[in-house]
Amino acid sequence: MLKRKVNIMKKAEKHHEQRLQEYKEQNIRFATEEEEVFIRLFYTQQELDIFAGYDLGV
Repeated sequence: MLKRKVNIMKKAEKHHEQRLQEYKEQNIRFATEEEEVFIRLFYTQQELDIFAGYDLGV
């Protein structure tokens, strides 16, 4: 079970790094600081929901 959790966490981290690289390459800018905060919170909550779905206890 622990090995499965570690693999899921590694995949999530790799996916997150790929997204950051894509944003950097596309040079995406946010309209306002509030918009950036909202988007970051949205994706952070999605990751927590994914972890909860896998019962990772994050």
